[in-house]
Amino acid sequence: MDNRTCFRKSAGRRKGRDRERKRERERERKRKRERKKEGETEGRERKRERKRGVERGRERERKRGKEGERGKKERRERKREKEEETEKERKKKKGRGKKKG
Repeated sequence: MDNRTCFRKSAGRRKGRDRERKRERERERKRKRERKKEGETEGRERKRERKRGVERGRERERKRGKEGERGKKERRERKREKEEETEKERKKKKGRGKKKG
């Protein structure tokens, strides 16, 4: 039995993963160096990231509909209409098969 090809495949995968991990570690080191220069601690950075996430969320909510509620209602309405359409289609398909006696 020849399992070399299988081994080669997994080795290639491993190599790719290792490369990715290496890149990730390098990015992390770079970030740490930058933080040190700025005199910012890890906790502060996390706080800043969280703040940015919250801001992005608010922005997304604003884009969705000028007021979040209106957008929500519109989406709910569209969903209901779509469900009604699918229900009609299902009923049409249901009646097709029973024509032959």
